[in-house]
Amino acid sequence: YGLGGVVGDINGDGWPDIFFAHSCRMFINDRNGEFHEKVYRMVEKKYTDPGTTNPNWTCGADFADIDNDGDMDLVMGEHYTGNDVIDRLFVFLNEGNDENGDPILNDVTKESGIKAPEWRAPNLQLHDFDNDGLVDLMVTNFTSFLYKNNGLEDGIPQFAEPLTSGAKEGLGYWASGPLADYDRDGRVDFFGAEWEPEAPSLLLRNVTPNAENYLDVILNLQKSANRNGIGAKVEIFQKGRLGIKEGLLGTRIISVSTGYSSAYEAIAHFGLPSQQNVDVKVTMPTDGKVHMKKNVSPNQLFVLRE
Repeated sequence: YGLGGVVGDINGDGWPDIFFAHSCRMFINDRNGEFHEKVYRMVEKKYTDPGTTNPNWTCGADFADIDNDGDMDLVMGEHYTGNDVIDRLFVFLNEGNDENGDPILNDVTKESGIKAPEWRAPNLQLHDFDNDGLVDLMVTNFTSFLYKNNGLEDGIPQFAEPLTSGAKEGLGYWASGPLADYDRDGRVDFFGAEWEPEAPSLLLRNVTPNAENYLDVILNLQKSANRNGIGAKVEIFQKGRLGIKEGLLGTRIISVSTGYSSAYEAIAHFGLPSQQNVDVKVTMPTDGKVHMKKNVSPNQLFVLRE
């Protein structure tokens, strides 16, 4: 059974795949209503469970492009707290596909510098909280931590020492709640869903300084059955470099499911390191239809229409 799960296009074919935590199983979409199971394959061509000493306790998992190369990577966390488990967070980079079109995932946990929390890490979410264009990691539990992505070193994202989320003591246990820009100031806020019925849930407002540049993209496709573009791949490029890999600033997948038993609006949020116009490319799931818009101004909720 699965303690958690995440859906996303891990092999880049435009069709959603499924990862189940706990048993750590990946199912690749065959594009015909069926899925086949893919055992993790490392860059060294070794087959393995996803890098954990106790795979049956993996709980939290999320897909995101944490190295800004255009594909989805995987981060996951342990619910187990025994003394025999040293690592409780695991980082896998997507290294492309093998000859069968299945994803190759490289365990870079050690190289990323990520520090395991002292307690379990059952709930995690990936988002750019400081609008520097790099996806950060939020882990929630009895104590919540924010791991800032400091950029790449030899192609591997480097995560800073964890910061506490700013929560007060005595709150109990937080499950992951829906992340969103609740006050529309361009910074992603955090809702902590309290597990204990006698303790309050909290909305934490993001007041990170020098995080004023961003772009939120929402789809309004009147001619499509998938009007909000659920599962669509949204990419932003430097102005004038649309579709050029070297000009790619970030990649997001539009989703409305996040956290524990929660959902949020269908928006792709991008932090921007500078106040420059960008080009936007949206690739729809399954049929691959592309929508593009050039010279989009930053610091707005941009609605892409057909």
